[in-house]
Amino acid sequence: GCRNLSSITLPNSIKCIEKEMLSNCSNLYSITIPNSVTSIGESAFYNCSDLYSITIPNSVTSIGASAFYNCSNLSSINIPNSVTSIGSYAFCDCSNLSSIALSNSVTSIEKGTFYDCSSLKTVVIGGNVKDLKGYAFYGCPITNFGTLTSTPPELDKWYGCVFSELKLRATLHVRKGCVEAYKSSDWGNYFPNIVELTDY
Repeated sequence: GCRNLSSITLPNSIKCIEKEMLSNCSNLYSITIPNSVTSIGESAFYNCSDLYSITIPNSVTSIGASAFYNCSNLSSINIPNSVTSIGSYAFCDCSNLSSIALSNSVTSIEKGTFYDCSSLKTVVIGGNVKDLKGYAFYGCPITNFGTLTSTPPELDKWYGCVFSELKLRATLHVRKGCVEAYKSSDWGNYFPNIVELTDY
């Protein structure tokens, strides 16, 4: 990586941020991705530990595995509705990330996507998420988790716990009429407090 690179402007001709393209650029603090980009490759911003601001345009449909791994200064990120795929460990160790919202376009939350995001307290997932893979939110101090899916998404049991240390601490917010469905599912084992969303 270019360790002395602090900012960069990408040309409008670029279609993909390639694998490891800006990995280990530890002084990179800000970047705007042009509307021409449709995919962010594997480990594209791996270990960009000073990165605090990034704008992902609506043209992006996929975020690769470990794309923002250990972007420890990143406090917020807006994932647009265009994104349908987020790879495993994409935001692992983003220790300043405090909240995240995933749109209805995302159907699966892959293994370790937000693993050990040690400031992540608020999460909202869209209405089309079918499953959450192992360690997806492991090590996150979640206090409020919102899900817009009427049917409880499947929680992976084969590759490790999806959540950790949530019992008695976190509140799960679900659509009206869905409280009992979540209580009787595996979600009830993690969230003893399940309430209805007020806006849905």
